[in-house]
Amino acid sequence: ADAQLALDCIHPDDQITFEASVARSAETLQPWEWTGRMLHRATNQYRWLKGIARPERQTDGSIIWDGLVVDITDRKQVEDELRNSQQLLQLVMDTIPQLIAWKDRNSFYKGCNKNMAKASGVETPQNIVGKTDYDLAHCLGWKDDIADFYRECDAQVMDSGIPIHHAIEPQLQADGKSVWLDTNKLPLYDAKGDIVGVLLMFENITDRMKIEQDLMLYKRAVECSGDAIGIADASGTHIYQNPSFSRLFDCETPEQFREAGGVPSIFVDPSVAERWLATTIEEQQWIGEVEMRSLNGRSFPVLLRSNTIMDEAGQIIGIVGSMMDIGDRKQAEMQLRQQAHDLENTLRELQNTQTHLIQSEKMSALGQLVAGVAHEINNPVGFISGNLSHAIEYTQNLLNLVRLYQTHYPNPVAEIQDEMAAIEFPFLVEDLPKLVSSMRVGADRIQGIVASLRTFSRMDESDMKSVDIHDGIDSTLMILQSRLKPSPTRPAIEIIKTYGALPMVECYAGQLNQVFMNLLTNAIDALEEAIAPKFCSDRDLESFTPTIHIQTELVQTGLVQTGLVQTELTDSQKPRQKIRIRIADNGMGMTEKVRNRLFDPFFTTKPVGKGTGMGLSISYQIVTERHGGTLQCVSAPGKGAEFRVEIPARQMG
Repeated sequence: ADAQLALDCIHPDDQITFEASVARSAETLQPWEWTGRMLHRATNQYRWLKGIARPERQTDGSIIWDGLVVDITDRKQVEDELRNSQQLLQLVMDTIPQLIAWKDRNSFYKGCNKNMAKASGVETPQNIVGKTDYDLAHCLGWKDDIADFYRECDAQVMDSGIPIHHAIEPQLQADGKSVWLDTNKLPLYDAKGDIVGVLLMFENITDRMKIEQDLMLYKRAVECSGDAIGIADASGTHIYQNPSFSRLFDCETPEQFREAGGVPSIFVDPSVAERWLATTIEEQQWIGEVEMRSLNGRSFPVLLRSNTIMDEAGQIIGIVGSMMDIGDRKQAEMQLRQQAHDLENTLRELQNTQTHLIQSEKMSALGQLVAGVAHEINNPVGFISGNLSHAIEYTQNLLNLVRLYQTHYPNPVAEIQDEMAAIEFPFLVEDLPKLVSSMRVGADRIQGIVASLRTFSRMDESDMKSVDIHDGIDSTLMILQSRLKPSPTRPAIEIIKTYGALPMVECYAGQLNQVFMNLLTNAIDALEEAIAPKFCSDRDLESFTPTIHIQTELVQTGLVQTGLVQTELTDSQKPRQKIRIRIADNGMGMTEKVRNRLFDPFFTTKPVGKGTGMGLSISYQIVTERHGGTLQCVSAPGKGAEFRVEIPARQMG
C-alpha cells in the first residue's frame, strides 16, 4: 500500500520512466537511477527528486533496494534557467545575419550560430563543436595553409589580448561561392579575467565590395573621361571635378573653383547660367551649346549636359554636369559650311555658265541664221531695188512715146485700135506706174526687214560698242511681229512706245537684244495666258485690250541737290548716267512667291515643254554681270507685270 501510495505521488509524465528504471534494475541487478517529479503532500507541489539505490536479491528471491533520494528541485530550476538562457542566446545569435563562432584556447570550435554552420557546411551549430579549421578546410576544399593562417590569427588575439577588427578576407563557402568577409576576432575572458578562447564574427560584404568596386570603376571612368565633369550639392556648392574639368577651366581643386566664384563664373552670359540652373532643376536635365570661360579668362564653346541627382525619396541632392569643348568642332563645321557654300556657289556658277553658253550658242546660231537669211535676201532685193528705178524710167519713157504717137497719129489703123481695146490700153497706162511704184514700196519694206534682222543679230558687233537702244527694241519687235498680230483666240497685242531722249549706250548689243527678246516674249506669253478661257470670259474678252507698254528714260544726271542750291559737278565728279527700260504688260500678274524666284535657273510657271526656265535667269546675268546693271520685276496678282532694266550709259574700265 505504501509503495502504491508513493507511485501515485509520481508525476504522470514521469511514471513510465520510473517503472521502466525499476524493472531494468530488477532484471539486471544494476544500480537504480531515476530523476523525476513527485508530489509533496504537505505543500501539494511537485518536487524534483533524484534517486540512487543498489538492488540485493534476498534468499526468498525478492529484491531490496538500498539507497537514497535527494530533492534537486532548486538545482533543476537553475539548470532549466541556464538551459533557457542558452537557448535564448542561441536564438539571438541565429537571428543575427553575421556569421558568429567561438573557440577554446586550443582553437577548437565550441559553438556557432546557424549562418556560420551553414556557411561552414556542418548544417547545425551542434555539429561544429569540437572541430578545427583543418576539419572545415577539408570539408570546404580549402588548403591547409588557410587553416594555418586562421589559427595564427587566433593565437595572436589570445596571446596579446588585442582584437582584430575589420580584416577583409576572401573565403570559399560550402555552396561553392567565393565571398568577401569582414572579419572581427575578439579575446574571450572568464570570470577571473583569463583569456579562455576567441570570439569570431564574420560579415558577408560581397555585395558591398561589388558596389565599391563598381564605384571605383565608375570613378576611374569619370577621372579618365575626356569630358569635363563637375558635381554640385543640392545647395549648388561645387564639390567634385575630374582632371578634364581642372584642365578645361584652369583650376586645380574644387576649393579653388569655389573661391573663384563657382559655377556662375564660368558662364560668359549670366542669364544663361540662371536659365540653365532653373531648367535643370525643373526638368531634371539640360543639354545645349553655351559659351564658357576658364578662370584665366579664356572663352570657348562647350556642349553642356546636366542632370539632377535624386535620393531614394525623390529629393534632389545634387547636380552633375559634363562639358565638352567643341571649339575645334565648331571651327571644323564652319570650315565645312564655308566649303559647302563655296562649292555650291562654284556649282551654281558652272551651271549658269553652262546654261549661258548653251543659250549663247543658240542665240549665236539664231544670229548666224538671221544674218545669213538677211544676207541672202539682201542680194536679190538689192538687185530688184536697183533695177526698179530703171524700170520706172523705161516705163515712163515708153508711155511718153505712146502719147506722142497718139498726138501725131490720132487715127491708127483698125488692127492697132482693136489691140488697144483688147489690152484695155487706157487702164494699162493708168495702172502701170502704180504697179511699179508698189513694187518699189515692197522692195523698200524688204530692205527694212533685212536691216532689222541685221540689227537684231549684231553679228558684226560682238564687242562692246555704242548703239541706239531704240533700234534694238524696234528690231526685236519686228522679229516678234507675227506673235503681235491678231489670232482666232485673241485680238492684236497693242504696243505703246514711250521713248525718251537717250544717248548712245555702250553695251553688248547682241546680248542686250537677247534680253529684250526674253522680256517681250514673256510679256506676250502672259497676255495670251490672261486671255485663256480659264481666266477670261467672252464678255471680258470683248473689253480687254492686251497691251505692252515700252518706256525708256535717262536717269541720274550730273546735277545733285545740296540743300536749296543745285551745284554743277565736274566730269570727274558726275555720277554715271543710266538708262532705264520698262516693259510692262496688263496680264494676270504674279504672286510674291513666284516673283521672288523669277530669276532662279530652271524656274518656270509654264507647262512642260513650253519653257526651260532659263530665259530670265540668263537675262539677269547679262544685265547684272555683263553690264553692271539691275533687272527688277514689279508685279501683283491681277495687276500685270513690269520689268525694269537699268544699265550704265557708259561702261567703266
